Amino acid sequence: GTSDRWPYAEQLDLIKTLVPAAKKVGFPYNSGEANSQYALAQVKPLAEQRGLTLVPMVATNPGEVRRAAEALAEQGVDVIYVASDNTVMAGFEAVLKVSHERKLPVVVGESANVERGGLATFSVDYKQLGYATADLVIRVLKGEEPGSIPVATFKGEQIYLNSDAASKMGVTFPPDLVKRAAKIYGQK
Repeated sequence: GTSDRWPYAEQLDLIKTLVPAAKKVGFPYNSGEANSQYALAQVKPLAEQRGLTLVPMVATNPGEVRRAAEALAEQGVDVIYVASDNTVMAGFEAVLKVSHERKLPVVVGESANVERGGLATFSVDYKQLGYATADLVIRVLKGEEPGSIPVATFKGEQIYLNSDAASKMGVTFPPDLVKRAAKIYGQK
C-alpha cells in the first residue's frame, strides 16, 4: 500500500520560514486520539532540533478547542500548529477566531485546512497519492503478490498558502515561497 505520512519536518521548516522569530509553537490536540499522540511524539523532537519549544494543549472535545487556543495565546506562543487531530478540526473555526483576534498564525498539516482558513501547509498531494495507490492496485491485478510490494511513503508534497488568512494573521509570504506554492487560496 501507500502511506500519507505527513512531512512534519518540512511543516516545521515552513513555520520557521513564515515566522522566523518563532520560539514557541502551540499544539492543540486531543490526548485520547492515537493519531494525535503519534503526531506529538514525532513533532516534539523535530521542533527542538529547530530551536522551537512545542507547547501542547489538550482539548478533549470540540467545545474545548477555543479554550485551548486562548490558553496557548496567553502562554505567548508565536504560532499555532494544527496536526492530524479530529477534535481540533471539528472546532477549527474557534482556533481561527482566536488567531484573528490575536494576529496569531495558524499553520496546518493538511491542504484542505488551508482552504478552510489556515495560513499554510507543506502537505501530501492527495490526488497524486490516489494515482500512486491505483498503480499498486494495477500491479496486484496483473498478478504481482501484494506481500512482495513494499509500503511506499508518498513523497508528492506541495506548499499551500492562504492570502486572506495571511492578512488576518499579520503574515507576509516571502516571494520565493509564493513562487513554490502549488495553490494559493484567497488570491484575487
